[in-house]
Order: sequence, then structure tokens, then C-alpha cells
Amino acid sequence: LSLPLVAVIDGGSERKVYKQYGLTLSALRSHDPNMPSTEQSHVSIVWTCVNLDNPEITETFCKPKHLTPPHRYHIPSHTLTYGAKYKFILEVRTDLYSDCKD
Repeated sequence: LSLPLVAVIDGGSERKVYKQYGLTLSALRSHDPNMPSTEQSHVSIVWTCVNLDNPEITETFCKPKHLTPPHRYHIPSHTLTYGAKYKFILEVRTDLYSDCKD
């Protein structure tokens, strides 16, 4: 029996960001609970987002950004739209179990 991958957005699921500072996203605590904490190199994360005020436009920083959990994703202040609300989606992935069948 394997447990599902764990996705954790550091700082919580909702926050107010001041445009002058930009936004830094981190998923440091995302992991594969089936493996020891020292053996997580197979885990990767993908950040995407949607501008909730204008969902038909895909902003550059909303396109899939592939990282490993220790890496943070910084979005510079000049790329954010003032007053906009964004929904960021975190996906945790691994190829380790791709050959496994249910």
C-alpha cells in the first residue's frame, strides 16, 4: 500500500502580497511519505497559476514552472498585476512509481 504524495505550500493556502516585494513560493515540505526524508530526490514540483480577475490570459509566470522542493520560485514585483487575485496550483510529481499497477 503506497500513500499519496504530499503537497504543502509554505506560508499557507492564502496570503496577501504587497506588490513592491514580489512573491516567493516554496513547497519545501512537499514529499513522498513512502520514502525516508533523506531520499526525496525523485520528487519534483510544478507551479502554475490563474489570474482570477482575468482567467483567459495566461501570464508568463503562470506557465508551468518545474522545480524540486528545496527550490523556491520568486515572481518579481514588476510582473504582478496590482490588485489582482491569483490562484497558484502546486502539483507534486514522481516517476518512481510509474511502473506500478493498482
